[in-house]
Amino acid sequence: MSVLTLILAGGEGSRLSILGEKRAKPAVPFGGKYRIIDFPLSNAVNSDLYRVAVLTQYRPHSLMQHLGIGEPWDLNRQRPNGLQIWQPYRGRHDQDWYRGTADALYQNRSFIEGDGSDTLLVLSGDHIYKQDYRDLLRFHKERGADLTVAVMHVRPDEVHRFGIMSVDADGRITRFTEKPKQSESTLLITVPWMTQPLESRLRSTSPVGPNFTGGRSFERVWITQRGSYRSSAGCSSSSARLVSQ
Repeated sequence: MSVLTLILAGGEGSRLSILGEKRAKPAVPFGGKYRIIDFPLSNAVNSDLYRVAVLTQYRPHSLMQHLGIGEPWDLNRQRPNGLQIWQPYRGRHDQDWYRGTADALYQNRSFIEGDGSDTLLVLSGDHIYKQDYRDLLRFHKERGADLTVAVMHVRPDEVHRFGIMSVDADGRITRFTEKPKQSESTLLITVPWMTQPLESRLRSTSPVGPNFTGGRSFERVWITQRGSYRSSAGCSSSSARLVSQ
């Protein structure tokens, strides 16, 4: 299994006030010399994932200076491994500023296809946690799913703050709701997976409708519009500890 890891790092972080005024949220300092993006980068490398692309957009200069060529994470490697920076660009057809995470994946579909990896791991660049993604890889392979999403439980009074997923008794994804006022499910999405069959759908799908243009999470596109593929949600002790360590 060859894995391409995409880290979505273009977020504005408006709720951080002055901390995110002049830098992207993943570039906000943490613990002195570190930045928030160090968490997903370190998780990836400690999971033996060395093929990493960082998608930037909002005020990327501080973030790019911090990343450099990836040497602190042992990512200064020859292709196909190593660290890449993918920025939005204007092209002849449909390239423009990213209109959400779904659109960011769609606009980079040619790079995803050209990389040649058979598995795509999509991470957020502004989450603070520790996780070994190899556990999720094994779970994904064992289930034979096209898409696997890591989840954790939140308190019922907090579901309105997050994207909430519903699953059936077999762990198959049945529904995704963005910040519901009330929900029987308390499963919060943490880390999504996408594999080769869905990459083909990215290449053939047009970014039409609110799910693409305004969506904050790419997985809602497939859950609400492409419900026939094999999907699964994993909620193990490791994923449940995702944001507590």
